[in-house]
Amino acid sequence: MDVPFQAYLAEIAVVDLSGEESRGSGYLVASGWVLTAAHVVSGAARISVWLGVPSRKRKENGLAVDLAAVRVIPELDLALMAVPGRPSGFVPAPFGALDRQSAADMPAVAAGFPWFKLRAPRLAATR
Repeated sequence: MDVPFQAYLAEIAVVDLSGEESRGSGYLVASGWVLTAAHVVSGAARISVWLGVPSRKRKENGLAVDLAAVRVIPELDLALMAVPGRPSGFVPAPFGALDRQSAADMPAVAAGFPWFKLRAPRLAATR
């Protein structure tokens, strides 16, 4: 794909009112706008976003999201968040409808962090 999708991947850290942190993923769909699932940001007291896939994520490098600038469509489980900063040379993600009757190949990329992939920490086996 021609779209630099890895640079536009978003890791989202959400802190709720009790101080518990959760994680989610999103994608920079327009300059300054990250699309994610509404359940990722539900109940957020604070949201931070890291773009790209940094090998070491530092708290100070996260982009703070203004909660008033989060738009949620609960019935579609979608949320659009305004994020500060504008990447240079931004190439918007291609969106559109697919012809379900077509047999033509269509390139696609998917990313995410589904909750069912969470696993309890493994305990060291005792001998």
